[in-house]
Amino acid sequence: MMRQRDPFWEYAEDFKGRFVCKFCQKNYPGGIARVKSHLSKLPGRDVAMCTKVPHDVHTLALDDIRSKEEYPYKRRRGLSSFTYIEENGVKIPVSPLTVSPLRPTSPTTSCPDSPPRLHQATSLAVSSTQRLHQATPLITPRFHQATPLAVSSKQDEEAVDKMVKDEKPVIKMIKDKESVDKMVAQAFMMNGININVVQSPSFISMIKAIAEYGSGYSLPSCATLSTKLLRDARTEVSEYVSAIKASWSLTGCTLMSDIWTDAKSCSFFSLIAYSPKGAVFLKSYDRADSVGDDPEDILLSTIDEIGSENVVQVIVNRVSYEEYGMDLVAERYPQIYRTKCASDGIQLLLEDIYKKVEWIQLAFDDAKLIVDYLCKYPLVLKSMQFTSRIVASPEWSSMNESKTSKANNIVQMIQSLDFWSQGKEVISALEPLISVLRLVEGEGSTAGYLYEALERVRVELKQRRSADASKYSKLLKLFDSRREGDIIHKIHAAAAFLNPSLMYDGKIKYEQPDIRDGMNYVVEHMMMVSYRDLEMQDKHAINLEKLGEHPEDINGSRRKSESIIHINGDTLKLNEVVDLVSSP
Repeated sequence: MMRQRDPFWEYAEDFKGRFVCKFCQKNYPGGIARVKSHLSKLPGRDVAMCTKVPHDVHTLALDDIRSKEEYPYKRRRGLSSFTYIEENGVKIPVSPLTVSPLRPTSPTTSCPDSPPRLHQATSLAVSSTQRLHQATPLITPRFHQATPLAVSSKQDEEAVDKMVKDEKPVIKMIKDKESVDKMVAQAFMMNGININVVQSPSFISMIKAIAEYGSGYSLPSCATLSTKLLRDARTEVSEYVSAIKASWSLTGCTLMSDIWTDAKSCSFFSLIAYSPKGAVFLKSYDRADSVGDDPEDILLSTIDEIGSENVVQVIVNRVSYEEYGMDLVAERYPQIYRTKCASDGIQLLLEDIYKKVEWIQLAFDDAKLIVDYLCKYPLVLKSMQFTSRIVASPEWSSMNESKTSKANNIVQMIQSLDFWSQGKEVISALEPLISVLRLVEGEGSTAGYLYEALERVRVELKQRRSADASKYSKLLKLFDSRREGDIIHKIHAAAAFLNPSLMYDGKIKYEQPDIRDGMNYVVEHMMMVSYRDLEMQDKHAINLEKLGEHPEDINGSRRKSESIIHINGDTLKLNEVVDLVSSP
């Protein structure tokens, strides 16, 4: 007798040794057992879980797998795998071990490729000589519909009765999250792990990977961690670093130097190389141990190791620039330009604004006083739903914290209209500058956007000064001072001009003095033009002017100029200039 086809093949395409799930459309090796494991979403069964399986099909697959695990094959082989009943000429399979219809009864969760007959409601005709069994919903809450079962013998009836009695409710599968959280906290405390680790992407990925693997996962041994896995990690890091360094010959790199002091007052000098491919940490020195090692000498030796032709710029923070002007770098490698850290410069500007603009300092101090007070008393912070209303509520009056003179000052500030209007104005005035800070602290190249972003801030401050000179004149003056001295470099103006998105929008034009100065800086410091091409250099300048007027001619301008531009004797095409100035 030919073996009947397993009904679960309705939910997967059989390719003789492989199958394609009709819900998630993914291809996996294996037969019907793997199909059921895939649909059941049980972890640790050597097949990925289906993320799109309907709930009723998932439940059926889960029931089928568990029934076979709880009721061994030798004891159930006397029963057929499924009892087929007929309704209106259609045979419907029913699992005798789960007392549940195998077919889903809701068309909303059906597989798109399943025949319509699968979605018909099922019922079971029972012979008058057979016993009628009904599953109790309290015992089997996971069944959508309790279905009577026709059995063939007293032995079979007793076996099914035992199955129903032993059935465990699905609710027991739900893990107690609070208990798991306590175990995580205990592991952190017992091993002295910093609590900030829970926010680490690598830690989160590890927990997810363990959960997806299932309860069968066993941790690697200390020996495996310290040998094989450590060697594998080292190999991966080496390959990553090698790939980044190999890209420097194509795109160049930016060296970022930093002098910083840790919590123990130890001062360090570090170097990082950044390129579009990624960032690589190069060197770090303890300044106390490196007596006589000038950071500028360290930087020069690093440039020699990398190759000066592979270095586009050097970015230094304010400490590095103030202590070591990096003049030797400019003298030895004039084509490598130096810039100060834009993020550092904007933070200095914000400090200046707080210290020297009185109305902004007053608004900040009042807001800080309120925040510090609320955070100091957890009971007050917990009841703070509407800040402007809490001080007028009965809950506030009943608190001991509300009866101090400091609390009275807090109440007056919160209920003051001037406080809220002043706060809104501070936010509105500084929001454009904070947006620029987010830009330069983000990932990717920002040199081509910094100049235009600061121009927008400047226009905004000028408009505010026109409306209220007493408030905004000093703020604009501070902005201009830091912009020229600590944030903007001429190269940023050139990068903005070479940024197609700004050029085509008409926001940046060659006629602007800053743009001309920036492009002249590029030609004078980053390019070497041979004497025989001096006449063509003037034509190159004309092409740049036309490029500003007619951005659509950018390709033609490139073709006319690409044969005359050289860096260290090598021909440089204009489109390569875009790569050079598209740096952090």
